[in-house]
Amino acid sequence: QGSKSGLWEWKLLTDEVYLSTQWKRMLGFSDEEFPNRLAAWHERIHPDDLKTMLRLAQEYWAKHSTEFEMELRILHRDGTYRWIQMRGISLWDEAGRAYRFAGSHTDITDRKLYEAKVAEQVVLIQENSLALELQRAELMALNRRLEALATMDGLTGIKNHRALQEHLEATLQSSVRYGEPLSFMFLDVD
Repeated sequence: QGSKSGLWEWKLLTDEVYLSTQWKRMLGFSDEEFPNRLAAWHERIHPDDLKTMLRLAQEYWAKHSTEFEMELRILHRDGTYRWIQMRGISLWDEAGRAYRFAGSHTDITDRKLYEAKVAEQVVLIQENSLALELQRAELMALNRRLEALATMDGLTGIKNHRALQEHLEATLQSSVRYGEPLSFMFLDVD
């Protein structure tokens, strides 16, 4: 109870199962309400997770992996699935066959819900960031267009009077500052 984990044991040769009172409480049941039967346990595991659990257990018993641990969903009495972290270890006979499998279940639903909210926020931030980047690119393009409209003649596409005036002032200041001669030619195109 102190660890907020439920304990389980599965005797593989006889299919006898022990499920602790805390294990049953995590799923909303009293000790008397939930039978110590393998089928009752497996029926509450989400079908996708049951397949994975049995496959990982087989790999563990075949000694393809050194530990058994997974996260799975188990149906609570209230009809919702709870996320459970399952850990287990086997005892082996002299021939190297597993004959007992025991471990713990810890309810990690709150953590999984928090992780899902964080993932949603990350997606939202990424979407907003992309939208802002597109808007920034659009604003830059509009600014370039406005700059062109402010300095170019719309009909001819050449610099307008304002742009000419700014260029002349800058060139005149440079000429005065460095004592260089300055020439100016003006052509009017009608």
